[in-house]
Amino acid sequence: MRVTQGLSATEVIAKLGVRGWDVAASSYSQIESGQRILADIELLLILEVFGAELKDLEIPKSLRRPAKNPK
Repeated sequence: MRVTQGLSATEVIAKLGVRGWDVAASSYSQIESGQRILADIELLLILEVFGAELKDLEIPKSLRRPAKNPK
């Protein structure tokens, strides 16, 4: 989302700071690379910065549950 919106990581970090989350650049880098799990409030703040909602996120195939067969 960040790249699509033409934002640098520094800009996103600054926008998060305005919203009360003083995230370190190294922590943000870990989030983007998938090396750090987000708390729910952190995810909501990031979505707010990007003007997005939970429904806008794609679940990676590796985390998807198989569809249940209808009975």
